Amino acid sequence: MSVTPHKFKSVGRFTVKHIRTCLTNMSYEECLAALRIMSPESLAYLSQHKDERGSTFIQNKIRYLVGNVTEAFEMIKLLENLHFDQYEQMMDGRGILKILIGRAWFINPEDRTAFLEALDYVISRTDCKNHLDYENQMQSFLHTSVIEGDVEVTQLLLRHGLDPNATDSGGFTPDDYAMYSDPRSATEQTPVRNFYTSYLAIKNSLSLESQAAQPRNRVRI
Repeated sequence: MSVTPHKFKSVGRFTVKHIRTCLTNMSYEECLAALRIMSPESLAYLSQHKDERGSTFIQNKIRYLVGNVTEAFEMIKLLENLHFDQYEQMMDGRGILKILIGRAWFINPEDRTAFLEALDYVISRTDCKNHLDYENQMQSFLHTSVIEGDVEVTQLLLRHGLDPNATDSGGFTPDDYAMYSDPRSATEQTPVRNFYTSYLAIKNSLSLESQAAQPRNRVRI
């Protein structure tokens, strides 16, 4: 399918649903080409539009992301103006972040670097980093990453200030899940996860970085 410029250049209130359907059925490359020729006003209409389930176009487009991360990343940047800045749009920014966190373990290895760059970009532009997901036992994004044992994503989330002491509905923190696969049933005899060593190393490294960044008082002689 080739992109027809006049079809996508101007998207209005009455055509956004039709255009969105067309874009959804396109490949990532074709979709990105169409977005690039849209005016800022058209991108705004597309960015705000939600389907009957309350999902935006970009949420649905990345929901099953495996490859084409570079194209998906650029699409997010093109549509970011209404996703990350205003309070009433935070639900969508949070939705994008939740989807990306959930896709981290399905991304093709060759797209991993681009994915981490996209995740870093989204986290840095939303104020809902420590959101607790009521659909997932009130767990934070850091809970999810730690439970999956993803060292790179966990390091990225901690670097962005996600709270390792946030508790879920069971009263357990990411620290607890880093140590035990199931802290609810853990005993003194329960073996510690292999992931725990990496987790402690990440926290220690970030702590040293923070200390090094602190201004030092000069001693006057």
